[in-house]
Amino acid sequence: SSVRAAALERGDVDVALALTQQDMERYKGRTDLTVAAKPGVSFADLRFGFKKGIFVNNVKLRQAVAHAIGKEEIVKAATFGLGKPAPAGIPVGTPYFGAVHAADPYGRPNPEKAKQLMKEAGYKGEEIILDSHLQPSIYPEIAVVLQAQFQAVGLNVRVRTLESAALQTTWNGGEFAFFLSGLSPRPDAEIYYCQFWESSSTSTGYKNPEYDRLCRAARTTLKDDDRKKVFVDLENLLRADVPWIPLIYLAQVEGWRSNVNGWQQWSAGYARAWNVTVGK
Repeated sequence: SSVRAAALERGDVDVALALTQQDMERYKGRTDLTVAAKPGVSFADLRFGFKKGIFVNNVKLRQAVAHAIGKEEIVKAATFGLGKPAPAGIPVGTPYFGAVHAADPYGRPNPEKAKQLMKEAGYKGEEIILDSHLQPSIYPEIAVVLQAQFQAVGLNVRVRTLESAALQTTWNGGEFAFFLSGLSPRPDAEIYYCQFWESSSTSTGYKNPEYDRLCRAARTTLKDDDRKKVFVDLENLLRADVPWIPLIYLAQVEGWRSNVNGWQQWSAGYARAWNVTVGK
């Protein structure tokens, strides 16, 4: 991001995406360029492995992890308050996001509940490796915050950051305890819930016949009101069985020079150059 910001400042580029809060502060008040932020609809999420490791067949320990997480703290620490907590598996403002999705049972950390569930799960202090992207840098920053939150309740977690090739190999093989990644914008709620989690396609080893049934229903149900019920059921199942946990919406920080006309920053984080012109 520092290289992108420097190129924008020099005028080597007209627009730069994926900048940081520090860039906003650095260029505040400049008349030749604008750096602005808005909460995005891409979100970071924590995914459990079901092929090996401590979370296999241990829903109580997965629930303990969910109760140990402080989403607001992650927002403050990793995005300097520019992001937002993600309460559900689909983004706020999308067509099937409703009251159930907004009422996040894991919205605030509950350390005592986490400790109780850890005890019921039979956790004895075993080391658990949290795999994370090395880039973008937001992911190792989130991982460090998560590690501190887990250690605070007695989960012995070590962060392992992986460069791109190793990360993809680890994800494809499903050889992990839990895995910090993210979801970019999808055109339909079914893709958020089901792309990585149906038993026929997931690399994680997750198998839940009810989850599969609901994913099939999400694709084949025609009436909108009936589809809404499917996504409520999927969200409730996600929260009960905890195969993955939505964490925070990542902030979209973009910069553009004063000679760029018609640029519209988008919460999806993609560049839209329609009707954008560049003057001298």
